[in-house]
Order: sequence, then C-alpha cells, then structure tokens
Amino acid sequence: MVQGCIHYTRWTDTDKIKRYGVEIIADEVVFLSKGKAATRADICEHDIPY
Repeated sequence: MVQGCIHYTRWTDTDKIKRYGVEIIADEVVFLSKGKAATRADICEHDIPY
C-alpha cells in the first residue's frame, strides 16, 4: 500500500516535442505479505500476454 500523491508535469523539449511525466511521491509505503502462488489451473489462457 502506498500513501502520498501523484505529481504530473509537462514540458516541451529542445526539439519542440511535448513531453509528459508522472511522479509518485510516497509519504508511506507498506509492503504486504505475499498471497498464495497461482497454479496452472488458476491461470486462464487469455490472461497470458503475448
């Protein structure tokens, strides 16, 4: 879990191309425990990225 804010920026680079950026500024980070590992039976064929 992360508590904080998101900071959006935009600028034009030296080649006159508009650029955008996002920063996540965390005030607090809590690492949660791992869940149970998935088995092959838990994974649908359509969930696998190609």
